[in-house]
Amino acid sequence: MNLGLSYPLTPGHELAGVVVAVGDDVTKLRPGDNVSVGCVVDSCFGCRACADLEEQYCSNGMVGTYGSITKYGRHGPNGAQTHGGYSDAFVVNERFAFKLPRGVDLAKAAPLLCAGITTYDPLVKLGCGLPASGRPEPKKRVGIVGLGGLGGVGVKIAKSFGCDVVAFSSTAAKRDDAFAIGASDFVLNTDAERMKALAKEVADAPPPPEERPIAVDEEEKEGTGLRTQKPPGGKRDDPVRAAARRRLYEALERELGDKCAAERQWDMSTDDEDAGEDAGEIERPGPPAAPGVPEATFRGLDVILDTLPAPHDLQPYVDLLSPDGALVVIGLTGDAASTIVPSSLVFSRKVLRGSLIGGTRATKEMLEHCVTREIFPDVEVIDASGAFYTKVFHPSLGFNT
Repeated sequence: MNLGLSYPLTPGHELAGVVVAVGDDVTKLRPGDNVSVGCVVDSCFGCRACADLEEQYCSNGMVGTYGSITKYGRHGPNGAQTHGGYSDAFVVNERFAFKLPRGVDLAKAAPLLCAGITTYDPLVKLGCGLPASGRPEPKKRVGIVGLGGLGGVGVKIAKSFGCDVVAFSSTAAKRDDAFAIGASDFVLNTDAERMKALAKEVADAPPPPEERPIAVDEEEKEGTGLRTQKPPGGKRDDPVRAAARRRLYEALERELGDKCAAERQWDMSTDDEDAGEDAGEIERPGPPAAPGVPEATFRGLDVILDTLPAPHDLQPYVDLLSPDGALVVIGLTGDAASTIVPSSLVFSRKVLRGSLIGGTRATKEMLEHCVTREIFPDVEVIDASGAFYTKVFHPSLGFNT
């Protein structure tokens, strides 16, 4: 993959520092504020993606923090190559500058602008977390392929959403590290026989109890186009009233917080007035397994984030997805091809998709989520001397990026 870079070049797209001056039209920042800048410094502001604050997908081409060519007049003269933030000073449009709280460790916060948003955005898009409410959707099983800079942060963010996280790595020595940052299982992805065995377990495993279909009697409510369902031995439910009741209690939970949530012990599939002995008891989940102890049967994964930056076969990971699961490629592997068996997608409604960092709205949400919960990458600050090059690629550094 040719990025069209020319040298000399100043890189760096995970920036954090302190504002020293602002222009006359700047309204959101002032001197003395902690601020961060990510991978994008400009976009057209006029296309659909920019209107949706998904500037990384700008139809006319976003301008990257370094190695891009300026063209919208907001990041220096047009036609010049951008240079990144490994510098003494940096100038940027306020749309792409994100305020950080006072007291935050800038060295730890900076990598969130790349590794953090790159893993956060697809997890949220695929229903693994709801940043607006701070509450996860029904627990998802998430796989993180690769435990480098992206993968290490991805494990932490997925864990913060309440997900069961399976870490995949080619380095057996990272097993303990994976469990320490929140993984519930670890798979050595260079073990081909182990990967095949897991795929067979996924293919043969029955659905968990809460997902098994139950037989219901259905009838259409005259004139509404809606169907009511009656579980065997239960009472018939009115879906309109059930939906209204759900919205009411969700509003109460937002107002009253955890106390209301703890007292919410009704079955939403049964009308309140008709609920009785026939409605049955609500099944409570058992205690979680101890960290590092895999389940007896490897269940399929709802989402897999593939962070690997080198060419590799994607099919083994497709085979580990649950029906309706999604494999998201976020590692740049160049133009190397990977063969996918189409039937493995078609017959289980699985999805192969890509994702690129995140827009300004998602970046602000990610920073709030991570900073308030103290979710940061493991960092080591090193001097920019000749010795740093060999050190950053040494395996002992751990989750290096």
